[in-house]
Amino acid sequence: MINFLKEENISDETISLLEKKKTSNELFDLSLNKVQILKIIKYLKSINIKNIEELLINETYIFYKVASDIKIELSKYEEVPLAEAINNNYEIIEQII
Repeated sequence: MINFLKEENISDETISLLEKKKTSNELFDLSLNKVQILKIIKYLKSINIKNIEELLINETYIFYKVASDIKIELSKYEEVPLAEAINNNYEIIEQII
């Protein structure tokens, strides 16, 4: 259902973990948001966020959003310190988005 994540090199292990941790409704919602999720992942990579898989597993709500909204929220911060902060502790994103 969410194998499309492989298009952005999300590991089989992460996909499997998501399938175990999330309800069937959550997985269905993720599958419906494929285009936006792929855009969000590409954007996060473009600003040097490295722990995208941890975000997918633990901060899944981010990926239910529209990519342009994520860009607006994150663009309020300087890119390098933002990426460093999120890469050091993905949970900080809760305070940002």
